[in-house]
Amino acid sequence: MFLFKRSNGIYYVYYEVNGKRKAQSTKCKKKTEALQYLSRVTSQLYKEKELKYMPISLRKFFWEFLNHSEASYTEKTLRTFKLTYKQFESFIVNPQLTEISEKQIFQYSIGN
Repeated sequence: MFLFKRSNGIYYVYYEVNGKRKAQSTKCKKKTEALQYLSRVTSQLYKEKELKYMPISLRKFFWEFLNHSEASYTEKTLRTFKLTYKQFESFIVNPQLTEISEKQIFQYSIGN
């Protein structure tokens, strides 16, 4: 992550996300203000990265999802969610949520 001053006099923060370079304007023409902005962006990206990979089991995630969904869905839909979860859990064998791959989900979807 680094700062770069463009010809218009405004500093930009450059960083990588999934191997692609991104640019974000600091909307600042003073280097000290741009450095403060860079510091805020850096800490925000690290926090997002930490939250992104917070380990949680599939079971815990599902029950939290179900608790929040009770107000929004009918009993019939909630029963469908529970049945689908039970089938998926027996297929996956309850790993951490971050360990489930797209390939496993695809294999489950074509198998049922």
